[in-house]
Amino acid sequence: MKSQSPAKIVLGKLGSVGRDRGLRDIARSLRDAGAEVVYLGLRQTPESFVAAVEQEDPDAVCITSHTSDDLVRELLENLRSAGEGAVATPVIVAGDDAGGLSGIGIAAVVETGASAEEIAAQVRQAVGGDRADGASAGSSQAERNIEDLLQKARSGSNRAVGRLLSALEDETDAGAELRKLLPDVASGTDSADGSHVIGIAGASGTGKSTLCSRLIEAASGKIRGPGRPKKSDAPPRRTAVLSADASSQRSGGAILGDRIRMTSSIQKPQSSVEDNVFFRSVASRGQNGGNTAWIPDAVKLLKAAGFDLIVVETSGDGHTDSLIAEVADTLVMVVTGDWGDSIQASKAGLLEFADIFVVNKADAQEGDSVCRDLERMLDMGFESSWRPPVLQTAAASGEGTADLWNLIEAHKMYGA
Repeated sequence: MKSQSPAKIVLGKLGSVGRDRGLRDIARSLRDAGAEVVYLGLRQTPESFVAAVEQEDPDAVCITSHTSDDLVRELLENLRSAGEGAVATPVIVAGDDAGGLSGIGIAAVVETGASAEEIAAQVRQAVGGDRADGASAGSSQAERNIEDLLQKARSGSNRAVGRLLSALEDETDAGAELRKLLPDVASGTDSADGSHVIGIAGASGTGKSTLCSRLIEAASGKIRGPGRPKKSDAPPRRTAVLSADASSQRSGGAILGDRIRMTSSIQKPQSSVEDNVFFRSVASRGQNGGNTAWIPDAVKLLKAAGFDLIVVETSGDGHTDSLIAEVADTLVMVVTGDWGDSIQASKAGLLEFADIFVVNKADAQEGDSVCRDLERMLDMGFESSWRPPVLQTAAASGEGTADLWNLIEAHKMYGA
């Protein structure tokens, strides 16, 4: 059996109206109550909720909605038809006209005017606190058969991949069984040898998530820069993203907000992540990377499931940076103009494992200065035949993304 894991909740606004402030207050209250909150934001559709549920494998869906009951009913039907059994426990946070929803399978209906703390209490009551047995609320005994789930994952089931990742993350008995199978499964999968693992490392606030989303655009065959989107030469790839965020040291909860950055960048509003992109939010669950020690096994699983490209974004602490360096074929280190001096960079060990350096979110003068510092350090002590290139990007606009993708492809060829 496993140790207790925080309840995981997908939170978003269903429908096309509303403001973000109240939703953020709810997210913070749930985080402070010890939950891990996958934050979807505004203007979500039933389809985008289902995609998030399948990939994130939560204990509950928490929805704010002032739309018609029909939209809520459509969501419930989509959740029920997404796979065998209930996918997750639906929890509705709705307006005063939502009384009729309580009889259609809603775990809790919270009326307008309730405080964020009251909402958090309702959600925790509906979820039942921490995960009791290492499986999400929607898991059935049959679906815990690891070999069956592995087969479904290799056949393209995002739901099966999501369940297997939870088994690893929550340290369940099923996860221990899966770890025994992973080396054999990965070595017996044709696509495993062709998978390319990209690590995106760097301190918090350097723009790693936005840069990650731009790389997915490139992997999906499109790069959006200033002006109209342009097609890249890269063929579409089946892509998986593991994106880590830090957990609260006080409550143990977390707000996992990288998914909203991904969806706002690579697709139109109100849609789900592209069909060929699997996205999973990861909470650090502790100091110095905590439970992210399971990520190397997660990478093995994603290779076995047939993903061509696997992108792992760290939470910004040194532990996870070095952990990702162990599994990444190409490690991209992201810094900004206020990164500190070259001595600090040397103390942090930046030069020890990065394959590409990216100076992001810097104006021209700052960026040039940081690039010169990095180049000088590389000149002083780098002895490998692959000398890490240094380039500038502006991830928010897409500037430099195509050049970065070309460097990643070149490093992949170098290591082949």
